[in-house]
Amino acid sequence: AGLYENGEGVECDPVQAFSWYSMAASEGYSEAQYSVGVCYDEGVGTDRDMTKAYEWYSKAAEQGHAVSQYNLSVCFFKGEGTERDLKKGFEWCEKAAEQGHVDAVYLLGLCYTNGEGTEVDAVKANECFAKAAKEGHKQASLRCTLAAGSSL
Repeated sequence: AGLYENGEGVECDPVQAFSWYSMAASEGYSEAQYSVGVCYDEGVGTDRDMTKAYEWYSKAAEQGHAVSQYNLSVCFFKGEGTERDLKKGFEWCEKAAEQGHVDAVYLLGLCYTNGEGTEVDAVKANECFAKAAKEGHKQASLRCTLAAGSSL
């Protein structure tokens, strides 16, 4: 599937890639389930359908796929493909962050800052921003710089 997606050794064919990802996803492979979710999310090789993207991200997330857990959290936060649910968004974001997904760590910091899906906690927010900054997340680095009182 990846060969068709990237045009490696064959002509790039998103529809064919989607077909192969779908076959593997239906067999329970979390990476393929994630890829099918992305195809629906972005409308690559198929029509854009956030409900189906949410469903496939959910399947992969339940198997511990960190990027799917993060994407699922975004679905809940935005109400895309499912009902908006800040608590569930926070819970899935936390699972992805526990696996080291840097964008999830940053998003957790925002959740703690704004009280989205959890209580406001400036200490935890700053811990998340510091951890994400250490991993090279530019927005987290900016927040840390501003929190330290440095001018840009």
